[in-house]
Amino acid sequence: MRALLTVLAIIALAPGCSKSDGPGEVVEAVDLDVVIDAFQAALSAPDPVAAAAATAAPESVAPESVAAAPDSAAPDGAAPDSAAPDGAGAVADNQNGQAPSAAPGGEAAAPEVAEDPDRTRGFLDRFTRELNSRQVDGSNPVATYVRNDGAIEGFRDANQNGTKDVGERQLFWLEVDAERNRVVVSQLIGGETYRRPHSTGGLATGLIGGYILGRMLGRQNRFYSSPGRTRPRFGSLSMSPRGYHGAAMSRARTSAGGSARARGGSRGFRGGK
Repeated sequence: MRALLTVLAIIALAPGCSKSDGPGEVVEAVDLDVVIDAFQAALSAPDPVAAAAATAAPESVAPESVAAAPDSAAPDGAAPDSAAPDGAGAVADNQNGQAPSAAPGGEAAAPEVAEDPDRTRGFLDRFTRELNSRQVDGSNPVATYVRNDGAIEGFRDANQNGTKDVGERQLFWLEVDAERNRVVVSQLIGGETYRRPHSTGGLATGLIGGYILGRMLGRQNRFYSSPGRTRPRFGSLSMSPRGYHGAAMSRARTSAGGSARARGGSRGFRGGK
């Protein structure tokens, strides 16, 4: 019994998990501040695809020229910058360290970045490793994917196959708010939505940052151009301050306890990042 209590105490103190177990209802939520740190770390890591492209470029042409020259043909006969291949400089606005631009009224106007499945997968793998190294969901494995609406979603990968299967729990989703040069990470805790903003000023300076943000915005533009779909108006949504997680979990635990008592049961809850 003492050994079991010791194990539970260690789990409770893990960086990504703070739990109080009991029979019944469960309250769990990752800390979005940790998600943002992992996202920034993944963007800061070297991009093998971009490095390989730069190495393969002709010696007479500097890598920067390959990325930025608007009229010259890309290596191997790829499309010019007007239809920029992934890894070739991505979105024009990203060259000055800004997120993809948006037109007045909040409609994003930046050109879409062409898809490079290997490069996208490589970034998602780095992001996933950063999340798991921080134990964002405690001892539970986490994976990520890019949704059709351009958001990157993190989920609890129970069977560790890297694919979101039926029944696997959503942990967060990360979107580009191009109008305000930032990303917004969101989650649900106890039925309430919490959002954390993070400036992309320092994220889009590298090729991988420009590529990923450009891809997310391109998918977002396509998805919300369909009739009946409304683009998120991030300016009208409330944002949570850094360090919000403790108070949010406390409110969710109180609500869960009240709901359990109202049902006449003696039910527990569990809170985790």
